[in-house]
Amino acid sequence: TVLTLDSIGHYPYAGYGVGIDFKGEDYGNTAIREYAKIQAVMTDSGSQNSSGDPTFKSALTFWTNTGGASGTLATEKMRITSDGRVGIGVTPKNNWNSNYDVLQIGQTSAVWSHRNDSQLLLASNFKFDSNGSAYRLGSGYAADVIVEGFNGKVRIRTSPTDAAADSLITDIADRLVVLPAGNVGIGTSSPGSNTLAITG
Repeated sequence: TVLTLDSIGHYPYAGYGVGIDFKGEDYGNTAIREYAKIQAVMTDSGSQNSSGDPTFKSALTFWTNTGGASGTLATEKMRITSDGRVGIGVTPKNNWNSNYDVLQIGQTSAVWSHRNDSQLLLASNFKFDSNGSAYRLGSGYAADVIVEGFNGKVRIRTSPTDAAADSLITDIADRLVVLPAGNVGIGTSSPGSNTLAITG
């Protein structure tokens, strides 16, 4: 440990924490503007006992200033949650399936790195419940790209339905598949021995 930031003497509650604030003069005048900041904050707390709070959780947040009057403060742009989920431009959802490591970029785009079967999933407008069922993050279509490292297959899938946010995705299907030998299937999941198989 090279640097320790410690704040004591306050009652801890959700939102309480400690951080680094970067400030400097504004352009064209001597007003001080908040450029950016990094904060470690408590996100969950409960009853405390002599051994500590068993429900304690924290997050690391990153803030930047998008401009405006000299007194305009920085706003949060990235967050790392207690369970390792990362949100850029959005707070990462906490109702995703715990079997996935999650990076969310913006409101409706996300990248999941699946832990169990060497599968990388890049998805747009997806979230998963505790049972693994897929739902839309926002209204509109949904699509993903799956790289299956264990069998060398790449799959591009789409849902043709323009539906409301939080609706169950039931019609997602393979639209393009690349097999380990280089066979490519468009509209089929099994291009067979052909180098390129197009159906539909």
